[in-house]
Amino acid sequence: MVVLYVQNIGHADHQQSNVMNSCGSFNTNTKLRGLRNSETLEESPCNSQGSDIEKGEGGTLTSYGINEFNVPRGTLVICQRNSNNYLSDHSFSKFKPRISGIPRNEPRMARGSSSGDRGRGGLRGRGFKKTSERDANTESSYHSTPKPKFQESLKNQENSQNKYYDDKRINEDSRISKLLRRLCREDDYDHFMMLCKQVQEGILAPENQRYIRRNLEHICESLLDILHSGPGPDAKQHVTKCLGRIGYVVDQDFKRFIEWTFSKYSLERKDDIKCLLIKSFVEMLKLDAETPRLKEFSVSMMSQLQSTLENVDRSDLLVATVDAILLLIESYPETFSNHFRDTVDILVGWHIDSTQQRSIVAYASKSLQKLRTFWIADLQFTLTLLGQFLEDMESYDEELTIPESDRNSPSDETSPTPKECILRITSLISVFNTVTKSISDHLNPNLTPNVQWSFLMDCLSKMLKTVVKAIELNEGYEEWSQNLIASFENTENVIKCARHMHSSQKYIETLLKSFNKEEISEENLIKMLKCLYINKRNDNKNSKIMLDKDILTKEKEQSLMNILSSMELKRKKNVDLSEEKEELIMVANECAFLLLGYIQSRVTKNHDLLYKFIDLQLQRVNIFWDDTIISMLNTISKVIKEVSANLPLELVHKLLGKNSTLLKLRFRNSISIQSASLGVYHSLLSLKNIPLLQEAYRYILADLEMAYKLILRDIDCLVIDNPFTDMQYKKSDAEIVIIFILRALSDIGKV
Repeated sequence: MVVLYVQNIGHADHQQSNVMNSCGSFNTNTKLRGLRNSETLEESPCNSQGSDIEKGEGGTLTSYGINEFNVPRGTLVICQRNSNNYLSDHSFSKFKPRISGIPRNEPRMARGSSSGDRGRGGLRGRGFKKTSERDANTESSYHSTPKPKFQESLKNQENSQNKYYDDKRINEDSRISKLLRRLCREDDYDHFMMLCKQVQEGILAPENQRYIRRNLEHICESLLDILHSGPGPDAKQHVTKCLGRIGYVVDQDFKRFIEWTFSKYSLERKDDIKCLLIKSFVEMLKLDAETPRLKEFSVSMMSQLQSTLENVDRSDLLVATVDAILLLIESYPETFSNHFRDTVDILVGWHIDSTQQRSIVAYASKSLQKLRTFWIADLQFTLTLLGQFLEDMESYDEELTIPESDRNSPSDETSPTPKECILRITSLISVFNTVTKSISDHLNPNLTPNVQWSFLMDCLSKMLKTVVKAIELNEGYEEWSQNLIASFENTENVIKCARHMHSSQKYIETLLKSFNKEEISEENLIKMLKCLYINKRNDNKNSKIMLDKDILTKEKEQSLMNILSSMELKRKKNVDLSEEKEELIMVANECAFLLLGYIQSRVTKNHDLLYKFIDLQLQRVNIFWDDTIISMLNTISKVIKEVSANLPLELVHKLLGKNSTLLKLRFRNSISIQSASLGVYHSLLSLKNIPLLQEAYRYILADLEMAYKLILRDIDCLVIDNPFTDMQYKKSDAEIVIIFILRALSDIGKV
């Protein structure tokens, strides 16, 4: 009986709510139309007074019983018209049972709704449901009225815009909930950014933090929705900061926040959203660095981030994850010890990947160097890793010498090409440099007994041997092809040269016939072309044949041009490794610079390789980038400084002699190159070996004398037996030489 009483009251409230909501759209004289003329309204099972609803003509509702709404017949019920043009569903379970006979005069009913959603309206403007439909709900108390169809369409429309913030999930009295609701619906960028700033400030406000913890999942879900629909990348970055601040203020609920974040990360399909979810940890850890409060959860956080890093396959996700790990290390370094080696393996893998952009390789290098304390703490692992880099480098060194026929054989399809070998050697030397810089002075045997001098000298020797071999690869062919390009820079020059070979028809015919044979090689072709020029010159001197008799036909002219063009395409495709070699030279210079700082004068057994490495660079200065030239000059200065007394006299002659490349670099229109050249002079003038120092001064003063004589002809001789007697400077160049040498001498004087 008690249950039935509650049901009756609840259903009566349901009917009253429908009628009173309907009066928000109609006046008291308006008649409500029923469903169909053929349908009849059955008697309500919850009407304990036996009152019924009569139906007039055409299915019009004409009267109702007084006890259905517990309001006397003479009572005037005023229903406020709602300005909103849409409806929302309400939970009728919030109705309070009333004692029969007491009139309903609660203020909230005058707003057209019995729920807490003010201004939303109920089912206004709609007729009653059929009794048969109402009866279906009477078996298990009463239930919420199903959503009207047009209300469902509104919901679908919101979902289609990825903005499905549920107003009723969060307390509307909270400032955060209001801001989130506005943020979810905001499309204007400027307004969106302003609201984001307010949300960020509100999250950190102490009065809101209890509310945030109580509604954590709902708030996080709302922010995730906004991440999907935010107006632009910058706006989404600010939403990410909001999410990070949520994690920072939830205190003991932080575990829930971590679980929610990584759960969404694993389910998310969009890589940019996954990246933003990880970046929320960056914002959170920045706040924690200022005021620590997450130490209790640092271990679990590190484990989750490490697991994420192991599965990263995009560079942006790598950067976001490593940034978070590095921030966590700064605050709680003890959490990283067990993950150090695994993280190093991952970062080294990105570092040696030659297909990655330079910015990503540089980022991996900087990240590894930030782990300095862990490199030093696990020094044996560090030394083992350096040795592995050298072993891998030597294996690619062996691949360089594999013949082309064996490289392409079916039995060994995975053999890398020379270009790939050089790129991988470059990457291995580069990561070797990174680890070396990470431990810096701790690689010095004087400070660290675990490091042996022999280990450092072997590192330098193996590196130089591999690099010199790679630089000399196909060197002879490159010289031939460069000579050919110098002679035939473009198609017009090819035709012009062919036309001028008019006295060497038999040689051209031989060339064309030979080209049709498969055994002809590019090397032989170049030699034959050189013979054409030699024979042409001889024919011009010894023959008086008329020019018009042996002029090339168009057909032969075109054939020769095709030969040269074909050969040039092959050269570009298979042989041009100048760019890769230059990259290799730069990292090799850095490696030599670092190792020489530890080895110093003990480099004796590596003299030959070291000086050959310098010679190969000096020969290529004319084709080097400025950065490569600067790298070369810095390495030369380091060699002079560290080898010092053991420096060979020939190197001084090569650097300061009249045919020296170093002298020409003084005229380069580059301050950086001039400064690096000046550094070489400083190193030479600082030698401790007296014979070497005297020879260096003799060459420098001889050069200065020849430059001065162009400006002051009556100057006394500065050097006996001047080695620059044949040197001829322009007056403008002489001024540059004088200023340059005086700068070098004055800087030494200051020291």
